[in-house]
Amino acid sequence: MFSTHDYISKENLLDWSKKQNAELETQVVGKNQVFLRHKQKCHYFYFIVKGFIRLYYLDIDGNDVTHWFSSDNMMDTSPFSFFKEETNIINFEALDETELILLTKEHIALIIEIIPHANKAFQSLFVELALKLSRRVMTIH
Repeated sequence: MFSTHDYISKENLLDWSKKQNAELETQVVGKNQVFLRHKQKCHYFYFIVKGFIRLYYLDIDGNDVTHWFSSDNMMDTSPFSFFKEETNIINFEALDETELILLTKEHIALIIEIIPHANKAFQSLFVELALKLSRRVMTIH
C-alpha cells in the first residue's frame, strides 16, 4: 500500500519487539496464495519483508478489480476491518512467495508505549495511509 522506509523497517520492528519482550508472528505465503479473503476479519497490519502482493475486490458484477500492489518494505491492511473490526472486503494475494511480519493492534500499542520515537513513526505511517487512500479514491471516476 505504501512504503515504510521513512518510518519503519524490519530492523525497527524486530528491535522494538525485543525491547517489549514480545515475539512478532511471521508468515510465509506461497505464490498465488490468497492469505486474506473478503468476509474475513483482518487482524493484522502486514509488513512485507520480501515479496509482492496484490489487493483486489469483486465489483457488483463479480469482476476482479485490482486495488493495489505492494512489495518489499511496504505495509498493508484492510483499514475498516483492522481498525473498526468490520468485515473485510479486500482479498490479499501473494504474487510471489512472500514473507510477512504480522502486527496486531496490541503489538502496535505496546511498541508505541515502550519506544518513544515509535509513536511518531506510526503516526506518520497512519497519515501516509490516509493520504494514499484519499488519492486512490480521487482517481476513481
